[in-house]
Amino acid sequence: MIFALAVIGCAVFTTYAAGLFFCQKSRETGVFLALGATRCQLQKEMNKELLLLSVGSCAAGTLLGGPLAWCVWQLFRCFLVDSQEMVLTFDPGAYGISFGFTLYVVTMLFALGSQSISRTNIMDVVQESHTSEPIRDVKRWYGPLGIVLVVAGAAAGYLIPGFFIRVLHRYAPSVVDVVFYFPALVGMYMILLHTVVNGWHKRHKYRDIIATSMMKFQGRQTVRNMLVMTLLIAGAYFAAFYAPMLCTN
Repeated sequence: MIFALAVIGCAVFTTYAAGLFFCQKSRETGVFLALGATRCQLQKEMNKELLLLSVGSCAAGTLLGGPLAWCVWQLFRCFLVDSQEMVLTFDPGAYGISFGFTLYVVTMLFALGSQSISRTNIMDVVQESHTSEPIRDVKRWYGPLGIVLVVAGAAAGYLIPGFFIRVLHRYAPSVVDVVFYFPALVGMYMILLHTVVNGWHKRHKYRDIIATSMMKFQGRQTVRNMLVMTLLIAGAYFAAFYAPMLCTN
């Protein structure tokens, strides 16, 4: 679960960052189109840049991953558990995971880059970074309802497996946990959306004006960033529970 959260969080954050990258690069692309550059020329140059950035960064991460894992493992043995069974073993097949993630990053970047170049309206491309994001009106009840959904989803996801064992005398299918925890994820999104758009305290009216103006341009970006951070922090908290479990009988 920890590994899945880390991979999903990194994949979502990489896609999110790539979207911001192409949004900022759209002005440069539009200027070149206005000056007479062909889309084929721009696509060729952008592909070179994307290939260098993606493959170079993923290769560096792959090479540094081994030493980092060794350092983390030594700290784990030093502060938590140290025994004969705690010897770190390395499987070369692990590089297959890095290769798969690299393939995802390269494919995603090339797809977004091709979509960015294929736009036909030059003025829309030039002004993209200055265009406000369409955001719907977020009602005040989003926050309280989100809290209710988080509590209900967490309680249901925690209690349902016990219900299956005690009442139905069988283990719950793995999909049951996903279904009953899902309201908690929806509630978390509603809480974050309410926090970013409305806030929980009444502020000075001038600050409200500034916040509303900023939200028109960065509302979705802010919420997505908070969701990715929440996902990664949840994985870190889940991993932290292993420390007290290993230090006690």
